[in-house]
Amino acid sequence: MKVFVADEAKVENYLLPEKIEDTFLINYESKDGILENIIISANNGKWMIKETRDFIIRKGLSSIASDELKHLNFYDIKFGDIDEKIKIYCFDVPMKYKSYSIANLSKITLGKSNNDIIYNSVDVGVLHFTIELHILMEIVLLHVLLSEAMFYL
Repeated sequence: MKVFVADEAKVENYLLPEKIEDTFLINYESKDGILENIIISANNGKWMIKETRDFIIRKGLSSIASDELKHLNFYDIKFGDIDEKIKIYCFDVPMKYKSYSIANLSKITLGKSNNDIIYNSVDVGVLHFTIELHILMEIVLLHVLLSEAMFYL
């Protein structure tokens, strides 16, 4: 599993060992130079993230004490002594990509249903986003459901 840790300034990635045992330590340094640790622990053959006295975890809109790291899990981490939240994204490796035919489309929509690209997930809205291609091959993001999003183009 690949784990991405992102803040306002950087994204770092970590490859968890295939053999799930002991713990995996992520050393995080804030933009102000504050050092923190995120510990990912093995539990019954699964990688787990657990809240500590140093940080709280949110998954979606809920605060959680612990969770199994799975493909496409997203977390907000808030340390007690750092103002900004950081994000943690989890992906299986090798990463699997889907391809879609969007030939001759000047506008592409992604969402749960009735869109050019249908992606049914609890983290995706009915109309999640729209991208429109303008005359000079400029890509314009027209609609985003969430206020915080990550895109790779």
